[in-house]
Amino acid sequence: MRTSIKLWTALGIAISLPVAHGQPSTPSITASTLAFVGEGGEGGEAGGVLSSYQLDPFTPSTFKIDPQPVILSYITLVAKTYSAAYLSALTLQRAIDAMLENPNSATLARARRAWLAARPAYLQSEAFRYYEGPIDQAASATQQAGPEPRLNAWPLNEAVIDAVRGAPSSGLIHQLDIPISRASILRLDQAQDEADVTTGYHAIEFLLWGQDFNRDGPGTRPASDFALDGAVNSRRRTYLFELSRLLVDDLKTLNDAWRISDRQSYAARFSTLAPVEAIGRMLAGLAMLTAEELTSERLTVALDSGSQEDEHSCFSDNTHNDFKYDLRGVRNVYLGEYGSWRGTGLSALLRAHDAQLDRELLGLLSQAEKALDAIPQPFDQMLASPAGSPQREKAEVAVQALYALAAGFKRGGAALGILVIAPGV
Repeated sequence: MRTSIKLWTALGIAISLPVAHGQPSTPSITASTLAFVGEGGEGGEAGGVLSSYQLDPFTPSTFKIDPQPVILSYITLVAKTYSAAYLSALTLQRAIDAMLENPNSATLARARRAWLAARPAYLQSEAFRYYEGPIDQAASATQQAGPEPRLNAWPLNEAVIDAVRGAPSSGLIHQLDIPISRASILRLDQAQDEADVTTGYHAIEFLLWGQDFNRDGPGTRPASDFALDGAVNSRRRTYLFELSRLLVDDLKTLNDAWRISDRQSYAARFSTLAPVEAIGRMLAGLAMLTAEELTSERLTVALDSGSQEDEHSCFSDNTHNDFKYDLRGVRNVYLGEYGSWRGTGLSALLRAHDAQLDRELLGLLSQAEKALDAIPQPFDQMLASPAGSPQREKAEVAVQALYALAAGFKRGGAALGILVIAPGV
């Protein structure tokens, strides 16, 4: 399917600081004038942590209610989410092992279901990115780089992994002179181009489903591709085996990093941040995920190209759930909840400052959820529809709803005296 390398456009981000409650306007600044520490994120996206999230360096931020319950609830939320992601990845690993032990249509179907079941928890964790936390921290003398580029990188150039239509001997799996191991897989990962992804959820997805050439369904890789005979099948089995374990190991690292009972953990350090810096990181994750990742990368790029290659989960046709659970993660942080667990979210903090703005944000969040739900499925057929079609118009409505939500987070940050960057708004 992939015949060319995707080129990403570097965007200059202009940020106008919002005005709240009749305060004097603040001059516009650009991202280049801000002090960033590090650089994180998927595929070279905008990221990194501001040297300070305080909106006005001359006026310290104050909160009308104690922010500590919000911060501690956030840490609990992150811990619960990563724990669920780790446990679901273990379940996926066991299903893959069972399929590799006895490859047939039934065991392959169970492995696919386990992959689909593993996605929601991880997708909800994407709201914890964009501030140099354990997921996307830069490498330094004292820490390893965060595993995010290995976990969910996309789009994926399938030909670096396995055979594709028109290239039956492509990929590491067919390079019989190179042993397949974790080291060789990692050595090739995004080595020449960011689309040359060899690890993570989407590499596993490709191996389980294969390329998707179906108009109304996902890929249909046969279980015979994992049969217990032949050198190529053996290498494909080894590849999938290694990927499942790397995924589990990376998620365990994140699970451990957010264990607040460990005084050396990132969670323990996060709990000691100045409130404006902790709340700033929380809002940064929401605004960047909404405006940059969901709107710009996953929706606008795909709409502009019309290519299935730019669909997030293009092999399994699961993209609608990618959007759903990413935005569920945003809701979790804003309300301070996860499943049946309830804590204290950003909504409570903002409501004490400006109840009307909090109500507006809750409305914008609901509108964005409804707009994403209305995008026709399967996503790749929406992309293939002509410009101006009803299908594409619904996706465009979702783009505007997400940008409006990101702008709302920016206004909410300003009300709290916190600088929030939301590209495109």
